[in-house]
Amino acid sequence: MKFLFTLAPCLLLVSCGFNTTAVSLEYLPQFGQNIPGPRMVSIGKFADMRQVGEYELGTVRSAIGLPLESLVTRVPVESVVRNAFAHGLKARNMLTAGADGAYILSGEVLDLKCSQMLYPTAFASVRVNIVRRGSGMIVFSRIYQSTRQGETYAPGSGSPVAGLTDLASRALQNVVDQSLDDRQLRSKLKVLAPDESYTH
Repeated sequence: MKFLFTLAPCLLLVSCGFNTTAVSLEYLPQFGQNIPGPRMVSIGKFADMRQVGEYELGTVRSAIGLPLESLVTRVPVESVVRNAFAHGLKARNMLTAGADGAYILSGEVLDLKCSQMLYPTAFASVRVNIVRRGSGMIVFSRIYQSTRQGETYAPGSGSPVAGLTDLASRALQNVVDQSLDDRQLRSKLKVLAPDESYTH
C-alpha cells in the first residue's frame, strides 16, 4: 500500500542554471508491525519551523559542491508531514474524523531535508504534541528524529533523485512510527472522566 503525499516527480528548468524536481514522499505501512491503538485521535495542524522555503526539500551537488538539482515538494512541507501522521494514525486504527477524537495530534516540523554530494542523506525532526480537546491542554510533547544515509553515489550511474527521495520518505516515516508507537505517548490516550469530557 502506498500513500502519496505529493504528485509524481516532474522536471522543471529554472533560470538559475540547474534543475528543480518536484517529488513524492510515500508512507508504506509495515503490515503486522503497526500496533493498533485507541481510536480517539484527530489530526491537527503542523507548523513548518525550518526557516527555509515551504516547498524546499534538498539539493543534489557535484563532488566539488556545485548545485546540480533542487528537490521540492508540490505541497507545503507542513502538509506533507501532516498527511504522513494522518496515514500513520489510520494504519493503526487510531484516527478519528473531525471533532470525534478526545485528543488532537499536532506538531512542529523542525527539520525535513535531504542532500547529496558524495553520498545521499536525509534527516527528519518533528515535535509531536498531544492536545486534549476542549481544554487545549498539552498532555504530551516530544521531539522525534531520524537520519537515513545511502551508499556513495557513482557519477554516471543514473539520476540520484529516486534514491534520495526514498531516503527522505523513510526518514519521515521513521519519525511517524517512532512517535505513534511510543508507549509513553500511548499512555496519555485514556478515556476522559465525565468532568473532563468535551462537547461538540
